[in-house]
Amino acid sequence: MKQVFVLLLALATAFSLCACMEGTAPNAAASQPTENLPEQTVPTDALSALRMEMQPPVIAVADFGCPSLSEAFGIMEYLLEEYPRWMEKHNFIRDIPQQRVVRTCNYDRWAQLLCIVPRDPAATVSVEVIRYMGAESHSQTDVAYHSESGEPILLLADLSESVSISVTVTGSDGRGVCWLPCQKTYQLIPEDASFGAPVMDFSPDSEKTPYAAGLDAGWTAPDEAFLTNHYFHSDYGYGLELLYAPGDGYDGTAAIYEPGESGAYEMTYSGYWQLAASKLLLDMSADSDSSIRFREAFPILQSPDDNENWCIFRTEEGAGLPQFYEDMSADEVVDFHSGPLSPYEYARFQGWEIPDMDDLMGSFRFSDSGYTLELTDDAAPNDGTGTVSICDVGEDGAYTQSYSGTWNYADGMLHLSLVPLHSSGSLIDDSFPVLVLDEALWIGRNDDGLGMPHFYPEQMADILTPIAG
Repeated sequence: MKQVFVLLLALATAFSLCACMEGTAPNAAASQPTENLPEQTVPTDALSALRMEMQPPVIAVADFGCPSLSEAFGIMEYLLEEYPRWMEKHNFIRDIPQQRVVRTCNYDRWAQLLCIVPRDPAATVSVEVIRYMGAESHSQTDVAYHSESGEPILLLADLSESVSISVTVTGSDGRGVCWLPCQKTYQLIPEDASFGAPVMDFSPDSEKTPYAAGLDAGWTAPDEAFLTNHYFHSDYGYGLELLYAPGDGYDGTAAIYEPGESGAYEMTYSGYWQLAASKLLLDMSADSDSSIRFREAFPILQSPDDNENWCIFRTEEGAGLPQFYEDMSADEVVDFHSGPLSPYEYARFQGWEIPDMDDLMGSFRFSDSGYTLELTDDAAPNDGTGTVSICDVGEDGAYTQSYSGTWNYADGMLHLSLVPLHSSGSLIDDSFPVLVLDEALWIGRNDDGLGMPHFYPEQMADILTPIAG
């Protein structure tokens, strides 16, 4: 679900079609005579309203990307399911008949879905498909669509490298555009014309804020059920804790936690929260400097799939949480319902997994702290026991063994019985939580706060990566 939503957020901030088109004549529209333009009237339907906006563009284009379609799930079914609100606003698209649905390829091809609306109802519209036969000097041109009526069309444009699509629209005044949708370039008609940008973007996501995109995807604003304890954790490393304790005009206390140098979470902001008009009002100040303060009501939505996934958005004025980076419009977070994550919980959240026996053996593992750990099996393979060796780098740069002993493993806990080989060491006989990810080993302090011999006082965990033995 996260990937899907992250995609929605990316689409919600996509570039405008006309912004990336080439050949726009600067400042030309302002100097053009207006006597040939349609008389200004109040539009009575969605199509007329759209055409009234097209001054001076020749065509308006809605880009729906590259959808997955089939004979059973065609273009109209996709549009009605994916963009219900947008289709309600632009209801004329539902009335486009099959003869104005132009397919330049089958549904199983990679293709771009577009809606093209000429401004002039009397325009001539032509769609040509150029297929290259091995080299651009050998090609075949087919007319996929031609009409003397400037009615809207839907176009499924083949994106393969051997095909080029051109859409030519010429108004009754002789002015028009030859547009290549896949390349997003155009040529004015006549070539020396200068009447401003000829293409206007009315894509669903050009009109949609990230918050609106979330609503369209089925995400919902919080209600009274939200009035409880929450701990939202972000992939960007911070956590937002909301404790429900109503009083003094607020619904409870709020705190933001971020990982400190030791890996443990430290409170960086504190204050109060309130559910206000289905938004999350936060009134907080920095723990390091109380003069650093913010009070904002952030839109927040809950995933339709579960109770744990939420998305926090920037305000309408553009304010975000202090942890938002500059171009970040929203952040999807997971609600763990309890306080800040321990280093072990954070590692699990990042995808580290509880190892099995095979994950623990087979190579030396190296720590950035300068020691190596090797676990070897004993005479009874895979019985959860074996010998262990720890080596430290010496002054000459060579590794020498500093600890030896035995190990056993069960239920995510690695028990080490270690004897120091130098007088500076001490006996170790403790169990430590371990996790694995891509052959790397995560090892942390146990519930008693004890860590590996090489942990510095504030270190909560260490990561050891495999090296050749």
